[in-house]
Amino acid sequence: MILKQQILFFEVLNQKNIEKYTIMKKNASHLFCLFFFTLINEQRKKFEEMLNKQRKDMNNTKKEQQKIFKEFRKLQDKDFSKLLKDQKWKLVKPDSNAIEDTKPKPNKIPNVEIKKEEKRNNIEIQTIPRQELPPMPILPYTTPTIISVMVTPEKQRKELPKLSLKYLDINVQIPYPDNFKIDKLKNINQKVIAQYWEVMTEKDYLYFLQQIIKLRVEMQLNDWAYYRFLEDIGEQIMEKDKNLTTLFTWFMLLQSGYNVKIGFEADNLYLLYPAQTTIFRNTYYRIDKQPFYVLNAPKAQMQVNIYENNFPEAKLIPNLSIKKEPKVSSEVNTKTLKFRHLSKEYAVDVAYNPTIIQLYQNYPLTDMRIYFEGKPTEMVVNSLEKSLKELLKGKNEWESVNFLLAFVQKSFQYKTDQEQFGIEKPFFIEEILHYPFSDCEDRSVFFAYLVDKLLGLEVVGLDYPGHIATAVKFTQELNGDFVMHNEKKYLICDPTYIGAFAGEAMTDLKNVKAQVIEIVR
Repeated sequence: MILKQQILFFEVLNQKNIEKYTIMKKNASHLFCLFFFTLINEQRKKFEEMLNKQRKDMNNTKKEQQKIFKEFRKLQDKDFSKLLKDQKWKLVKPDSNAIEDTKPKPNKIPNVEIKKEEKRNNIEIQTIPRQELPPMPILPYTTPTIISVMVTPEKQRKELPKLSLKYLDINVQIPYPDNFKIDKLKNINQKVIAQYWEVMTEKDYLYFLQQIIKLRVEMQLNDWAYYRFLEDIGEQIMEKDKNLTTLFTWFMLLQSGYNVKIGFEADNLYLLYPAQTTIFRNTYYRIDKQPFYVLNAPKAQMQVNIYENNFPEAKLIPNLSIKKEPKVSSEVNTKTLKFRHLSKEYAVDVAYNPTIIQLYQNYPLTDMRIYFEGKPTEMVVNSLEKSLKELLKGKNEWESVNFLLAFVQKSFQYKTDQEQFGIEKPFFIEEILHYPFSDCEDRSVFFAYLVDKLLGLEVVGLDYPGHIATAVKFTQELNGDFVMHNEKKYLICDPTYIGAFAGEAMTDLKNVKAQVIEIVR
């Protein structure tokens, strides 16, 4: 009995000890957790204090940078204003206009004559020296001028009126200081130009420029499209006053980093626009060996007053290449192209955006490779792939190239540019789908794109006197008229020689020297 009581006593005692131990353990655990979280909170607090200090330091640094930038930019603007006012402007005579190939194209295109097997020629060629252009910047921000644009944050900025306009059928709105508009100029001289620069630099032009650049990036405008965008903005602000629009466009291009100039003659102002490739037909003035083309001048040769020094931050030379498709409205035009090949009739449906034609209508006449390398809109790309890839299924290289040749040779009506437009006008890809007629260079540009995009074969352009064709490098050895370029054999493919297969040059051109146009996409 006593033993049972003792056992019971020890059991109770043991249970109490266990409970006591458990409570102590819980208390210790709570104390540890409390200590741990207190430590964590202390560390977090210190970290947040450190982070806040860093943010404050960064904000102070940013404010300091903004202050330094504004002072630096103000000094640059002031120095350039003094330069415009004080330096002696030079009366410059124009160089002779750069002219395109003057040999007339045939008014009627030849058809292939069916003859007995004849000797195939190695056509003599001369490579057109290719000036490697630097890649077009995704943003003009890549220049010191643009990357440094620091403006007052939106929250601290007063509500500004908005400039509304339509560019490439896209409605855009740009907040802008309404004091950009100035009175009509009474006379034109270097003092007036310097005064305009002074007035504009006192306004909030950097914020306005930043908004324009954002739109440029969104719309993927190349250098030429950006110039035309600025010109349209200037026309609206300046109510289509020609001289004020020219001043505005010149100012904004300079502040965007482009090395443009302005000149005057009598009561007219002229924008002088350099380019990395030749611009044909336009009068130009050579300054420090760089041609500056007059884009808004009459054809008459004239002497123009020009300043020679450059704005320090304006170092970019405009690039006319179209390496990205511009973003335009989503309008759609469709067209059915019909042709006959190897006794079979075909109909190819294509779609294109007619809005892009607005950009190309007044595109400067420049080197042929700009047209060969131009990037078409996604609508055209998808449409051509959908329609043609199915028709090319099961065909080898030879059959595929000849099918595409027949497609381009026979789907379009022929007229020279002189007959259709009165001037020389090579087409970008969308234009051959838009206009009722095309000639040799238009077909060559279109064919070269199709071969590259659909077949992945190397293509070069061939520039004959009065004629443009192409040549294709096949992966297998084939007979036919050919050119050798960089130790590679290219079979001549002429999209204007109706009925010709790969390896058939026009009879009149078999012994004519051609220049090779390298195509880099």
